[in-house]
Amino acid sequence: MVDVRSIVTPLASNSAGLYFSKEYNKMFASRYFGTGVKFSALASLDTNGAVGHVLGRVPLTLFGNTFDFAKFEAFGQATPPSAQDSGFNLDFQFAGQTLYSQSGDAGFAWEKDWSVSKSKSYTTLFWLGIVPLSVSAEATGTLGFVVDGKMEDNFLTSAAPYVAVDGSVTAEVKLLVASGGITADITLISDAFTGEASADMTLTDAGGGAFLLSGTLNEDIYNELDGPTGKVALYASYPDGVKWCKGGRSWWSYWYPCGVNQQTVSQTLVNWQSFSRTDTILSKSQGTPFAVN
Repeated sequence: MVDVRSIVTPLASNSAGLYFSKEYNKMFASRYFGTGVKFSALASLDTNGAVGHVLGRVPLTLFGNTFDFAKFEAFGQATPPSAQDSGFNLDFQFAGQTLYSQSGDAGFAWEKDWSVSKSKSYTTLFWLGIVPLSVSAEATGTLGFVVDGKMEDNFLTSAAPYVAVDGSVTAEVKLLVASGGITADITLISDAFTGEASADMTLTDAGGGAFLLSGTLNEDIYNELDGPTGKVALYASYPDGVKWCKGGRSWWSYWYPCGVNQQTVSQTLVNWQSFSRTDTILSKSQGTPFAVN
């Protein structure tokens, strides 16, 4: 089955081996909210065969609470000289809980398009002047992937996780004599990541008990990102002392209480401008033969 050490290193230390690897990180942060994407992919080809690995995370921060809204990992290993060591693993998590898991052995071919919607929320207390506001923030999103795995001589590990997350923020005044609320219109993130590793491998008998493994390794990594946008602002109004008015005539006047002064306070929690980009992070193809004893 799959050798975990291959996740971060080529299968062999052979200097003639091929090894492609790339990471992509883009984060957005403010004092109270944060989000972003962190993805990596690698592919290797050497005397033991081919390896493909895709790892992605979408971290969110709500009021200082940081968690992985989504975590995705797909790993495939094809070893034509010893097919029993070939395999494929896939894990998809939300907030530490495994929502989907799949694995297969040699000769395994599998395609899947899967998604799920989830929500997570936090509540905290803000003070605007003397006014306490209970503010709740919720992230609701669709998380999914399209994956294609083939553990044969034509090796393929292709994984395309995608995440679309909206945010909602509400506020409740906890002081009877005060009024207040929130202005909130925020979209957290939308991201579609594609990591694909493939290898065409041919194993031929070179005679004398030796074999020749000829292969071409390909890796393509793309990302389409729409970053967070919108504004969240709190406001509150509360009585702040007695209001005094002047009465009497021009030659004789006096002051008397005529109401209550109102104090207004506001605070902007986040103000994000729109951000959108599409990146080709890596696109490489290279072929070479290996002697396999």
